[in-house]
Amino acid sequence: MVKVISALLDEFEAGYRQTREHFILAKALGVSRFVVLINKMDALGWPEERYAEIKLQMSSFLVSTLHKLAMEGDKASLVGLYVVFLPISGRLALNLETPVAKACPWWDGPCLLDVLDTVKVPPRDPRGPLRISIIDVYTPDGTPEGTPFVEVTGKVLSGTIREGDELVVLPNQVDVRVEYIIFFGDEPNTRCAGPGATIHVGLRGVVEAQISPGFVLSDIASPVHAATEFNVELEFLEGRPHIVRMQDYFSGVLYIHAIEVECHVWLSYQLDHPLQYSPVGHMCSTDRLHDWDLEEYNISYCCRPFLQRQREDGVKFLGHIEVDNAICIDLKQGPAGFVLIRN
Repeated sequence: MVKVISALLDEFEAGYRQTREHFILAKALGVSRFVVLINKMDALGWPEERYAEIKLQMSSFLVSTLHKLAMEGDKASLVGLYVVFLPISGRLALNLETPVAKACPWWDGPCLLDVLDTVKVPPRDPRGPLRISIIDVYTPDGTPEGTPFVEVTGKVLSGTIREGDELVVLPNQVDVRVEYIIFFGDEPNTRCAGPGATIHVGLRGVVEAQISPGFVLSDIASPVHAATEFNVELEFLEGRPHIVRMQDYFSGVLYIHAIEVECHVWLSYQLDHPLQYSPVGHMCSTDRLHDWDLEEYNISYCCRPFLQRQREDGVKFLGHIEVDNAICIDLKQGPAGFVLIRN
């Protein structure tokens, strides 16, 4: 993902909260490579101090939230997340196609196109379980009324889809057959597609009313899990600017794949305490955590109750989520196992 932020005084600070949300949402969508363009540097005279100030503030957030940060010039550390900062001028098209030199003598790094050429595609498993997040569904023109045939648009999260495959659409469990595959952009038909591809797929055996955006096309042998409630490990990524008291229950909006749904969240065990893990409030009964392997987290049922406290960035909990209608999610940190919740 390429993210453009303004270097102008007050503009960066005014949009900082939204900038953080964009990175969090991108991570929820599976994006793991980031290029941060610090724009409008020409309006300030290309000050190195302003670039360093913005880079430091963004780096602190990215390290804590996205866990790994690869600075420019440190290509050996490109493991996991890949984040690069570049000073640019969009108005003058400087440091985009060719490195900026005369206008910004202190910058000796690459330009945008050079960075994009060196970004390494994150590894995906083409032999893993098939997971295709459906973005759109429609009945192709000319299809006779009532014919069980639709075309869906989606992204291959893992595995490989082939023409003629027998698959299942979840969570409504409808068996379908793949009639054709077209790469996004109206390219010629192909016989298969692997992880990372955005494709159009012709499916026989289903009508448009049976599929909605957010459904998942999966292989029958190892289907994605569909559930209305599940346990999660939660981390608070951003606190509010004023004091908020942590409670053991809250409602919010859950984002996964191409959908957003209302959800109910029960917090149970705090994971970030260095000495002991503490149940929260009435959740000491563990009635909503029956599937957790609590020994993995060294949790004892007789820990002291977790008292009300201020919410802080980075605090981690075990929790339980409930939604009204079933959604597709990998429960073992698979390709469809990352969710984002906004309170």
